[in-house]
Amino acid sequence: TDRRYHQVTVAESSKFHDRSCFECVASPCSFYRVGKRGTTKDVPDILKNESKHRMNSLPSNRECLLADGRVQPLVAIAATVVRDFPVECLGDVEHSWSPAREQLVREMTRGGFHFESGHWDWRNKAWPIGSKKYRLFAVECEGEVQGLMALVKSPRPAILSPKGSIVYVDYVEAAPWNLRQPMQRPRFLGVGSVLIGEAIRASFEHGLAGRVGLHSLPQAELFYSDRCGMTSLGVDANYHGLVYYEYDAITATQWLIERGMDR
Repeated sequence: TDRRYHQVTVAESSKFHDRSCFECVASPCSFYRVGKRGTTKDVPDILKNESKHRMNSLPSNRECLLADGRVQPLVAIAATVVRDFPVECLGDVEHSWSPAREQLVREMTRGGFHFESGHWDWRNKAWPIGSKKYRLFAVECEGEVQGLMALVKSPRPAILSPKGSIVYVDYVEAAPWNLRQPMQRPRFLGVGSVLIGEAIRASFEHGLAGRVGLHSLPQAELFYSDRCGMTSLGVDANYHGLVYYEYDAITATQWLIERGMDR
């Protein structure tokens, strides 16, 4: 048996199908209790010392798990998160992604569907990313880039936490063959969840307690609200009429821990 693979149990498989993303088994975590208006909440240790927990010791590359959508029952497959992915490699990524994206656009158009990100091309984003405004992340598996994300390096004011700041996700995309669409079955699942987890980790790294914000294309709204548990703050008339989503510190941290991504 290939050591990259791990048989997923029936229970895990069921959860995977429900959430459309692979979730690692949560790691043990200690909690402390804080009271508010006569009630208590479980708050992870990761929030005890916000200013001290920067995750500065994280390596440039980090192992993660995806789910292989090509086989049944589902199996986990080893992948790698590449932090500070070289902007010079975006051309190579698009050389692989563009034909698959164009093919998916054609198939969805014939089926009467609209692919909202069908016009994306990371080569057109190379200049702003290379201008040091962004930090680029990638998920690699089987020798190919399976997803990309660009974070804005400068913190932005938070809405859910008026005195706090967020890490803003400006661009995030899974490879075309990993998208869950009516016309195809994804090759790998969990890429989006891994990248959102990295955004939360980057927020801790900058001392922002896991707070993250982003604007979503309509096709991805359910992913951010239902699967990521982010809070929808409504349509932003000042940003192309897209819905804005945000994580507060506790929600982001608990989501990270539940998926075993806090290690």
